[in-house]
Amino acid sequence: MKKTCTLLLLLAVAFAQAADEWTSYYADNSVQIFYRYADCHDDANGIHQQKVLFRFVNLSAAKVELSFAKELTYTNTAANAGDKVFKISLAPNQTAEGDCQTKDKALFAFSKFLNRQAQQLTKFELKNISVTVTE
Repeated sequence: MKKTCTLLLLLAVAFAQAADEWTSYYADNSVQIFYRYADCHDDANGIHQQKVLFRFVNLSAAKVELSFAKELTYTNTAANAGDKVFKISLAPNQTAEGDCQTKDKALFAFSKFLNRQAQQLTKFELKNISVTVTE
């Protein structure tokens, strides 16, 4: 019995760690972009949602500006072609990443509500990724 409980605990910890891992989305000589899905809970306001969080890493010794558009596809809708251009400025070797409290829409995309049936994200793409050295 003790071995079974230990095994279950180890599996739960391994699964939780895997859920926190970032997946590479884009890389070139100067920047890397990663993403991961996160369940975000705002109990005080009754908001329970899943978000796609983004991490942007400046690999260079120069200040850069990264710009991109998001193309988001939700169930029962055509792709949202993302007319809005998002910009992130990164100091040399800086990392910027989204979390559940992030308000900067460049750092996340809404995926789905966790506590009610509604449309949910089926696909996302970052389009027209451009990196400009600003120093």
